[in-house]
Amino acid sequence: MGIFFRFLKRSFALGLVLVIAVPVVAADEMDGSHMFLRCGAHSVEMTYAAFTWEEVVLFDDPDLQISAGPGSGATRLYEFDTLYNINGFECVYSSDGGDSTQVIVTGEAFARDRPIILPCPSPGGVIDSLPSAMDENSGFVVVSDRNVLVWPEAECFEFTGDSLDYVCVLWYCEGPFEPLFQITPGCDPGNTQCNDTTCIPAVFDDVIWGPACNPVPNIWCRIFWPVNLTEPGCWCYYFEYQLPVELQSFEAEPLENAVRLNWITGTEQNNRCFILERSSSGASWFEIARIDGRGNSTTTSSYTYIDENVSAETAYHYRLKSLDFAGVVEELSEVMAVPLAEAAPENYYLAQNYPNPFNTVTELVYAIADAGHVRLTVYDITGRLVATLVNREQPAGEYRIAFDAGDLPSGVYIYQLKSGGFVSQQKMVLLK
Repeated sequence: MGIFFRFLKRSFALGLVLVIAVPVVAADEMDGSHMFLRCGAHSVEMTYAAFTWEEVVLFDDPDLQISAGPGSGATRLYEFDTLYNINGFECVYSSDGGDSTQVIVTGEAFARDRPIILPCPSPGGVIDSLPSAMDENSGFVVVSDRNVLVWPEAECFEFTGDSLDYVCVLWYCEGPFEPLFQITPGCDPGNTQCNDTTCIPAVFDDVIWGPACNPVPNIWCRIFWPVNLTEPGCWCYYFEYQLPVELQSFEAEPLENAVRLNWITGTEQNNRCFILERSSSGASWFEIARIDGRGNSTTTSSYTYIDENVSAETAYHYRLKSLDFAGVVEELSEVMAVPLAEAAPENYYLAQNYPNPFNTVTELVYAIADAGHVRLTVYDITGRLVATLVNREQPAGEYRIAFDAGDLPSGVYIYQLKSGGFVSQQKMVLLK
């Protein structure tokens, strides 16, 4: 687990940038800035930074001298003596000991809390048209008018109930998917993610998530805030990067004339449902079921589906897919199973119905060891025949039949099985 932080404190780890909102007088005004610099697998050194308005320098640092090694980040905090309207940024940097590169970002190309893409290694010269997407030779710098934190696995934040209390998260992922956030009130020792005994848990009704913003590939921005924060205090944000579905296992269990499919997920993100497909040849697939997913979950989840529309001793292939809320389908795994032939029961029996007592409908289960005529009947407590459920020849096997007593009054009933020389009966109670 990472180290845990209170509101407006900071620490540094790899790959995720957290931005905490503070009151801003106007949309274009800044009273300070926090920069975060990273150049992926390359080393980088920044020697100059300046904030501009219509290309006029308002504040600069001619001797910046911050550097980050391969795979690490560097940060710098600036506090301005006055409020500035800022719509541009300039910097000079070099990577891997190469030539210095001057970057000029002006007008609509500059947006606070969005990554500025830096070519790494630095090509040298002046860049005023930045790339629109990152690749393996790109890095980024985030310029923000809010405190910038690089998030470890969890953070604990204190909220005062101010109307501007919200959290804006900006992060970089090595894959194309959003990470998952768990939000829980309180940072006490009972919380395994956040542990801060000095902060009283906040009380709130719910959490609202703003829409996810994906300005460039693998970089995301999102805001969220409490609903009806009735008691100010701490709440914990827990981060865990993941694929949309982290599949731990997918197994097919042969049954008599059926196949049971079991799968376990470690985490799920934006997972609307699972799609099960079947093929008897491994080439032609068709869908057999859709099973609701957990949506967003960081806990282990188990699923089971029994496919009864199969033939014994025939090989079937099964394919498991996930479907997200945007309609994107991802194939997860594939298994094969051969259903077993149904074994003839060794004995005759008539099981107790279930449920019992029942309201309108119950299930009767019986088995016959040899083929023959079967008669299954239902009587009321006076011995009057009220229903004949089975009256025909049947092969040996186990059978299940539903009994609908919707037209009968509440009371005690007796059901009886006769087959060959076997006779058995059970009582059941109808309660409406």
